[in-house]
Amino acid sequence: MSRPEAIVHVGMPKTGTTSIQSWLRENKAALAGAGVHFAQVPMRGMPVRYSQIEYALCQFAEAGELLPDPMPRRVFGTPDLAAQADFAKRFEAALDGWIAAEKPAKVVLSSEHIGGARVSPELSAAADRMFRRHFGKVTYVIYLRRQEDLLVSRYSQRLRFGLTKTLEQTVPAALVHDHDKVVRDWEAAGAGDRMIVRLLEKDAMKDGDLLADFAAILGLNAADFTRPERMNESFSAAAAEFLRQLNIAEEGLGGDRSDRFTSTLVTHLKRTYADRPRLALSPEDVARVRDANAESNEALRARWFPERAELFPANAAPPPAPPPTAAELAEVGAGVVRAIRLGEIAGAAGTQAGAAPARQLKTATRGWAARLLRRRPGATTLAP
Repeated sequence: MSRPEAIVHVGMPKTGTTSIQSWLRENKAALAGAGVHFAQVPMRGMPVRYSQIEYALCQFAEAGELLPDPMPRRVFGTPDLAAQADFAKRFEAALDGWIAAEKPAKVVLSSEHIGGARVSPELSAAADRMFRRHFGKVTYVIYLRRQEDLLVSRYSQRLRFGLTKTLEQTVPAALVHDHDKVVRDWEAAGAGDRMIVRLLEKDAMKDGDLLADFAAILGLNAADFTRPERMNESFSAAAAEFLRQLNIAEEGLGGDRSDRFTSTLVTHLKRTYADRPRLALSPEDVARVRDANAESNEALRARWFPERAELFPANAAPPPAPPPTAAELAEVGAGVVRAIRLGEIAGAAGTQAGAAPARQLKTATRGWAARLLRRRPGATTLAP
């Protein structure tokens, strides 16, 4: 039997990877009916993750390196290289069993961990060797996002995990994001002629839409499939400042910032205040980011996008919102207190690991948010 074709989405950070994975997961049966199988491979006693981190564990095992993220190492029981190699051996056997049972002609998979954990020619080559053991033709799909938007999005993500710096304070250390190097690493691994490199720009995607574009790469029409709910990935300026100051207030409490309480708090903040002025860089910082990446962006444009005058044309973005006042923060705090009381912001179950820290975070959040309501409105700063 001939080996199936594989389309591997290398999910670069903050490029809509979660949206693609949600689309794949929600349409798994319909995709299979259209001849494209979403390669979620079950293993006895192991969780099936839609982010498909199992493939990254195999990639790092192939390269002889330990996956840097400790969370999946705990989940999958791979604390060291030997355990990681054993897991990779078992997973690849399960993958072969899945292929034999499903008999797919075309397979799609998506993982932000293949491209997001760390990028190097050695890791790219390791991934390619691993995939080519199981599949025939292997094509890699990479989406790249303009660096000024990427910086803001990554800042919003870091707020979730306890960051206490302002957006402006993070800019100097986050100016450069070399997209050209990412692509060159895959080219150096011998995959250059099997790559599809896309820009996360409306004028560069089919119908100006990520899911329509990805479906087209698979040879499908996105209109024939269910579209997942769109989740706003960025915070309003007031919600971001509320969370930042909450992080300051909760420093030293410990606890797992990836717990369910934090997740539902972040979801509440993004959804409830989605119509407010967005968190944004100043025009001066946008210019600094663009200047820092201009040379590498031009090198990538010349090789992959010669038809474009500029890889990422400058946007006529509105100026950033003024700093939120104490009254605006108090409004956010009132909404958080109300959502906690209604159970919309939920803590971890008592039997879960980390439940006690989660309850402590919940109590601290409710108390701190309530104190906001007693602050004098109109101030431009609010110390926790």
